[in-house]
Amino acid sequence: MLRKPLLATATLAIAAATATTLALAAPASLAQRQAMSRNFARAADANCAALGKLTAPLGSPKTLPGIAHKLSIAVPAFTMALRAQAELATFDTPAGQASLVSTWMKSMTSYLHEMGAIRRAAAAGKAAAVTNANNRVNAIGGRAASLSKRLGLHVCFQS
Repeated sequence: MLRKPLLATATLAIAAATATTLALAAPASLAQRQAMSRNFARAADANCAALGKLTAPLGSPKTLPGIAHKLSIAVPAFTMALRAQAELATFDTPAGQASLVSTWMKSMTSYLHEMGAIRRAAAAGKAAAVTNANNRVNAIGGRAASLSKRLGLHVCFQS
């Protein structure tokens, strides 16, 4: 008879200890996830800032040859920046944000693809194709900006 109350008391003590441990661990886990998200955002923004510094001197050309020249430099630079973002996404994606980061990476890849289309059209002297590709790149950029904001970014695709 003495064993049942002792067993019940021991079971309650273990349950209480487990609940306390879980309660104490949850805030640390949340804090850790928030810190990971901030670190990811800082690193991603740093990659975008570096790309911006590289491409800023190229200006905003209005002629097809000028556009083609700018993009002959900007597309490879964007490709390198995208590789840096992919490495970041591979190794530092914050917990619970894998799907969002994947969608963000796909949008940047689409953006790069359309930049290449603009470069090819500009080099070929096809103004209408440049306009069409530019419309697509602007739409993709808008979606990428929304995703960037959801990830807590302040530089990537922000104006």
